[in-house]
Amino acid sequence: MDNLPKSAESHDKERRSKLAFDLIVPDHLFLVRDEAGGDYGVDKILELKLVGTHMSNFRSHIQLKCTSKTRSANGSITFSVPIKTLSYLLNQPNSLFVVYIESENIFMWEWIIEIAQYATAQNIDITTTNNQTLNYHFIRELRLSDFTEIHKQINHSGVLVKQISEYIKISNASEKISLNIISESVTDVKNIVADIKKYGIAFSNSGEYNLLYEMISRVPNIFKSEDPDYCVVVAYLKYCNGEYYDAMSWIPKGRRFNVVSENLMEVSEYIELTLKLLLGICSPDIYSVQFDRLCLKYPKSLITLQHRFFEYKDRLVEADHTLKNEFRLLQKEFENIVLTIRNHESTNSILLINLEINEWEITGFLLLRELNFARFNMDGRDKIGHPLSLSERVDSANEFIKRNIEWLMRFEFLYKTVADDIIKARLYTSYANLQMQFISSARMSNKDSTDNGNEMLKTIVNSLLYNIEILRSNGYLHELLRAYMSLAECYQGLGLPDEAIGIVNDVMENADSIGLVKVVSYCKAFLDGIFIFNFEKLINDSMKDNIFLSDLSDKELNKYARQMLELLGLSDDRLPNLLIEYFWLRDDEVSGLNFCRHLHTHQDLEHTLSLETMYLINPNRKFVCRKFGYQSSMGHDRKILSRRFKSSFCLACEYKETLHNGID
Repeated sequence: MDNLPKSAESHDKERRSKLAFDLIVPDHLFLVRDEAGGDYGVDKILELKLVGTHMSNFRSHIQLKCTSKTRSANGSITFSVPIKTLSYLLNQPNSLFVVYIESENIFMWEWIIEIAQYATAQNIDITTTNNQTLNYHFIRELRLSDFTEIHKQINHSGVLVKQISEYIKISNASEKISLNIISESVTDVKNIVADIKKYGIAFSNSGEYNLLYEMISRVPNIFKSEDPDYCVVVAYLKYCNGEYYDAMSWIPKGRRFNVVSENLMEVSEYIELTLKLLLGICSPDIYSVQFDRLCLKYPKSLITLQHRFFEYKDRLVEADHTLKNEFRLLQKEFENIVLTIRNHESTNSILLINLEINEWEITGFLLLRELNFARFNMDGRDKIGHPLSLSERVDSANEFIKRNIEWLMRFEFLYKTVADDIIKARLYTSYANLQMQFISSARMSNKDSTDNGNEMLKTIVNSLLYNIEILRSNGYLHELLRAYMSLAECYQGLGLPDEAIGIVNDVMENADSIGLVKVVSYCKAFLDGIFIFNFEKLINDSMKDNIFLSDLSDKELNKYARQMLELLGLSDDRLPNLLIEYFWLRDDEVSGLNFCRHLHTHQDLEHTLSLETMYLINPNRKFVCRKFGYQSSMGHDRKILSRRFKSSFCLACEYKETLHNGID
């Protein structure tokens, strides 16, 4: 046997570690590939799957090592990372170094970039050092939750790389055209119009507003009547920038509409319909019917999907998330729209980053609503005698803080990775609006706070002023007005109402001149006292208005019943009994208004003493006259009990008083 080759133990370890690694990778997140063609530091490649089955070509390179050592008492393990492998893997974004501890059948891991940063902290320059290895302390055990984190990070980086690539492509085209315009090397108007028609939609989507306006300024007005395609592109630019009156005037109409190119016909129809809604020319119901027709006409349209996206975004933000089932269904439908847009063949990087921003914004709105509901929940539970326990309150607060931190970290990630200053400015405006609402909510909860968020508001003011200048210099009129309104809200929160009102009046005048109806309505509401830092007064005023059960429909009672279940944390199977309770209370009120205010119903309250039994049964009830103390027998059938009681005690009674003529 001595003359036969031996199997190296290191080869066996490598084989076993690769097999073990393949087994733990979740199939719905990744496809695992083996590296072939020479080993320079890569053993495995993870390729992301999108929506479980769609391959993305977003990848992570992995160096996989096996060791017979065990972890130390604190759960970490020290392993020597080859410097050349570290340098090699750094050239591929999102590379990982993974160590298999065979004796424990676990994997430890770290991002390559983190190991490189550790080397820098140790004053080791990996590009010039003579060291062969770097001792690194691995503290992260590779679990299923880590694969989710890895998937998210690789996906974000892949989208970012794609975004930069497309941004460079568009920027190169705009730079070339811009140089031609500035140098006046292109003087033929027809060539300028050709460039507008070729690049206008892409430039509008990427924010090259000033360049497009400069190009358009060199085109004689006669083209407005001679070239319908040129008109559609100009209309699209003005629509994107909020110049709704001008945009409508550029939409080709009549015979000119019939000669619009097929690829721009869809854009023209959608813009015209949306402008009619925004300018109040058509009602939301008519818009909805006509929009559905366009969806049937262009079933695979990305424009259709984007309209649906914003429609569902508004519905999610405004939805009552205490009605769990309906809200979850709405969330699911929204997620399906997002996935469809992401996988659409025409989706570009700018649209993807805007999707990310809007999803982040929705999360902020939902967090804010959950915060406000948590206050209502605690107050309501206290009032009805079933308060939340201290541990429940602490757990709820900790969970909210965790999610809020994740939301803020997501903002920081987006703000750092977005390359375009305009998109950053729009993102910050949304951030400012949401942060001000969080500060306002905190003030309502903690009136004794000495700071009340003023320092943060001052920071927001400075950042808004910086971003306002960016929007102004780039011709972003609609976003500029939004940012100014955020600035006005901020000044109001700092106790500077004169500065706020001055800004709002200017915004309203500008918005009115270009047809921004919603912004004008926002300004009028602000001047009427409806602004972020006046929400507490508005809420208190609204609570002064009595709600009469007799005015509520069955559908509205159903909603209130389900909110009560959510408030108490009870299961949906108790809804029928709770609804019966509300129906009896409503009928009592109607009886007091129309028959006699002294007539009431009482029930066996034993089941209300504990949440375990509350609304678990439909209890027996009886009619009671509060004036004379008469009582009916106990039962479930209101009609029978009412008829018997009234015939026995009420028909001959001379003291019947309704709530309208009684003293209550």
